Amino acid sequence: MEKYKCKICEKKLTMETPYIGSHVKRCHDISLEKYALLFYKEINPKKDRNCVSCSDKITPKIKFNFSSGTFEKMYDGFICPGTRNTPTLYCKNNISRSVLGTEYDKKIYEHIGSKKEFLMLKYQINSEEAGVLKSVNLNKIYKENPDLLQEEAQEIYSRKIKERNLKLKNTLPRFIERHGEEIGKKLYNENCRKIGRANTLEFYIEKYGEEIALEKWAKKFEANKKKLGSSISNASKEFSKKIKECGIEFIPEYPVRVGNKGIIVDFYLPQSNIIIEFFGDYWHCNPKIYNSDYYHKIMKITASQKWELDKKRIDSIINLTKTSVLIFWESSIVTPDEILSLINDIKGKNSLFVI
Repeated sequence: MEKYKCKICEKKLTMETPYIGSHVKRCHDISLEKYALLFYKEINPKKDRNCVSCSDKITPKIKFNFSSGTFEKMYDGFICPGTRNTPTLYCKNNISRSVLGTEYDKKIYEHIGSKKEFLMLKYQINSEEAGVLKSVNLNKIYKENPDLLQEEAQEIYSRKIKERNLKLKNTLPRFIERHGEEIGKKLYNENCRKIGRANTLEFYIEKYGEEIALEKWAKKFEANKKKLGSSISNASKEFSKKIKECGIEFIPEYPVRVGNKGIIVDFYLPQSNIIIEFFGDYWHCNPKIYNSDYYHKIMKITASQKWELDKKRIDSIINLTKTSVLIFWESSIVTPDEILSLINDIKGKNSLFVI
């Protein structure tokens, strides 16, 4: 077996990291990390990671590449190795109380890794990012697809891991870890702007041209709807039946271009170029029911603020799409014949009508 020669005393050692680490600590009173920094070039330098409980420095694992004379720090840990003043058990107790609400117990603590609160603490990420981290599970893939071959399941698992890591790679803590706080925040904000712009209709139009862009934008919306579920309320579904009884063509949840944005409208009537919006009394704060200072606890805005937002949205649709907009309130009582009559009356007027 090939032997490794200590860079300090030239003693021959087994060429494995634990043996080298033990030797330099015992014989030369330096850590393996310091030894690596003295005699090897560090690749992919990483910011030191501290214990999530006591903030003491975590001892990284050292990965040597002896042939190239390089090494890399690996931070798999999240808790300090323990010192005379702050033993590991002290930190485990703190974490157990924080996440599990109880003192450290070895058997219970073994399952702490599946807790979202623990992942948030371990990786210093938010709840949404912790959910992404938990989302990939090989057993879950087998359970959802019992007929999959092992190779197929592993392929799906590997793909999901890559997708997950990409999502977590683009979080603010990761940018700060790689580039430092000031540059990390700047690069993170630039990345957010790029991602945000890539999800706009303006970007689609620049890339594909207007006709194809609108088609792809509609498909994108349909894909999101399948994933998240339709946003159409039961009251809106009942209203759509009345439009159908009018015997006119209509498209529900239709994407229209408003300036550089793509806006989804409730119903679009292509033959008459009319947009119909169905306003729920609660979600749009019907002024016949709610006062202007009513505070909507879910939207966290007042009724008057919601009316202003709706007005800006409708005004931009009328001004930039040259269509007529017809708004029906949920509590309005209209028949299919009355709807058809209103549609014929406002055709080509490019105005707003509220019922």
